[in-house]
Amino acid sequence: MSLRRWMFSVLTLSLTACGVALAMAATAPPAKPAPAAKAAPAAKADAKPAAKATPPGAIKAETIPPGYHFPTPRKEIDAWVALNATNKFRNHAWDVWAGMTAPSHATLHGAHLPIWETWYSENEVFVKAGTQPEAVRTEAKRPFAKPRQFVHVAQAKGAAPPQSNEQVVAFNKFDPESAKFLMASHPTPKGAANSYLYTQAADLEKLNLSWPSGTQVVNRAIIDFPDRAVDTKPVMWLVKATGGLSLFPLWQGTGSGATTNATNPTPQTWLNCVLVDPQGKGGLRPATPEEAKKAIANSNLACDPKKYLYAPLSMMYSFKMTAQEATDFNTAQGGAPLPQAVAGDFAVLAAMHVTTKEIVNWTWQTFWWSGGKPVPNNFPGSTAGMTANIKGPWRNYAMCTAYSMVVPYNNPNGKPVVCFNPFLETSPNIPDGINSNCMSCHGTARWPGNNNGGYPATYLPNGYINFNDPTWFGNQTRTDFAWAIPGNAVK
Repeated sequence: MSLRRWMFSVLTLSLTACGVALAMAATAPPAKPAPAAKAAPAAKADAKPAAKATPPGAIKAETIPPGYHFPTPRKEIDAWVALNATNKFRNHAWDVWAGMTAPSHATLHGAHLPIWETWYSENEVFVKAGTQPEAVRTEAKRPFAKPRQFVHVAQAKGAAPPQSNEQVVAFNKFDPESAKFLMASHPTPKGAANSYLYTQAADLEKLNLSWPSGTQVVNRAIIDFPDRAVDTKPVMWLVKATGGLSLFPLWQGTGSGATTNATNPTPQTWLNCVLVDPQGKGGLRPATPEEAKKAIANSNLACDPKKYLYAPLSMMYSFKMTAQEATDFNTAQGGAPLPQAVAGDFAVLAAMHVTTKEIVNWTWQTFWWSGGKPVPNNFPGSTAGMTANIKGPWRNYAMCTAYSMVVPYNNPNGKPVVCFNPFLETSPNIPDGINSNCMSCHGTARWPGNNNGGYPATYLPNGYINFNDPTWFGNQTRTDFAWAIPGNAVK
């Protein structure tokens, strides 16, 4: 059976990216602030989903269910973008968060997985042509790796990847619609005689060489993902199950009381840290002297013991790692002096990039654990406007949005939108990360992606990307904001 026929037969199955208005640059035109959410006691991870659970051990990919305003009609979101209706952006982002974190029908180790955990990982989608993914999996796929953006610029310049002591690891998840699109071959451009599989490096190279002389730079592109596509990048942190309380850095901005490096305030430089107790109860609070004595030493972090906070593990999304996952985590993160995982330790969700193809330039929202605390100066985001449909530990994450590159959305000289994830874009390996936004960064995604240094060198005075600019896209093929394509293409 062909891959395409298989994909259409498995209707119950159906994976990092921003969109583009087909003008000379960014197109698509594109909540009411509420008090910071209280640190919410975690809802049980095995809260019952709406329908009958999948048999134990069977994991089928599920889409965001009805009831979360997803997908929102493109014209509606475009109208918000035209008005820079940030309250609308935030309401929508919280709805997406609520939908993708709702309990799925799949159980693993006795608990219901959140819907996004049922999605496909990059090592299930970017596989040898003709390979069929498992219709039903017996484990969640979490291929831990160092976040690719930490090495992207060096790779684009042909340089060796920089050394990094950054402690986070990550992977990608592609929802059923995104995965199905990626694993199918597509006539490109639409209606063309030749068809290409975007997960394969050889096909991407053939496509890049196929553009007739005189093709406008803006038209050198793969076809767009479907409107329901959702891509994510979960970012994980290690919490030890035994031996004391693990330190978890808490983002409190770029001030002198928050970080030792205001230019590149990576998590290792944060002065405010939380002692995470796998057995604890309650909410986020100052740590007691006795709790502070239980801190597991971590010389990689700049935590100030006088600022220690305490939180139970139940305030975060986490899962126990198997022996293989622990090995993979250590390989991705790096060895000593970084803490090392063993079977039974916890990987906790520190942050997540989320993007949806509801508009041409995709919607962009990024989340990080804040413990329900107000984010100083709401930079780069906050818990404002969090909707009531978000439950349990998921309420303890803050968020910012980028639904355009600049404001006004269609003005090349507009004011830059700033939205980055403190666990990722603070890296010194990402140019000007604390002034960046997801849409501008992913707007430069292209194959082979080896010109002009990978990412924008700066987002000031603005982050407007012109999709007809040969500096970025000459002799390249744009990949619809998906850096996952050139980053994972099978060679």
